[in-house]
Amino acid sequence: MSPKNHTTIDARHALRLTQVIKKFITHNTTVIQPQQFPPRVVPPGPRLLSRYSLGRLAVETARAALDANHNQQQFIQDEYLRRGMVESAYVMAHLHDIDQFTPSSTPSDLGHNTVFNHVMNTNPDNLQPGHFHQLEASLNNEYPDQGRYLTKNTMLSPYEKAEDLMAVGAPDDMINAYINSVGLSPESPSLAHQQQYDNMVQQPQPQLDVHTSLQVQHPDLQAEVAEVQL
Repeated sequence: MSPKNHTTIDARHALRLTQVIKKFITHNTTVIQPQQFPPRVVPPGPRLLSRYSLGRLAVETARAALDANHNQQQFIQDEYLRRGMVESAYVMAHLHDIDQFTPSSTPSDLGHNTVFNHVMNTNPDNLQPGHFHQLEASLNNEYPDQGRYLTKNTMLSPYEKAEDLMAVGAPDDMINAYINSVGLSPESPSLAHQQQYDNMVQQPQPQLDVHTSLQVQHPDLQAEVAEVQL
């Protein structure tokens, strides 16, 4: 990965991020209601954010700004920095004055994103959870090579999930119920599933004797095959 490509993706995302936030927050006044976002019990913690795509991070940023959730905003800023996306992290540092904020660089190759523009032009009162799924997908389509930023692509381990619950301030009853039911294993379920798959692939497959199978299951057909072979 060249520095030029790295900067381009970061700059593109920083600009889109600014556009999304300005859509939902104007002059420190929210223009949509939290319930318009997809429902959830608790916000994602740092471990889950590290698995998010760039499109989903953008939507989560807008939600954290709308909720005035400063802890969540810091988690997201830290995640951008972890990925080396300095310009996107810089946007996070300017949520308080986003109206006057302009990204340090303005890419000229954004192109026309029909779905993104449709969501941005939708009346805020008419926004539904589905619009945010569209927004996420439209941004991900702009970054087909964003995989370079996703250093963690496994499912959360029970231990990581418990850490996230504590980090976001989930109720003690919820944390205790989760630990009591799932435990605190540090192993990701993804690794266990992969091991099961590898074991299945490595197991020798039984060889099928066609003539025996035909004779047992279809004796008449077996006789016809024998006549043809003669």
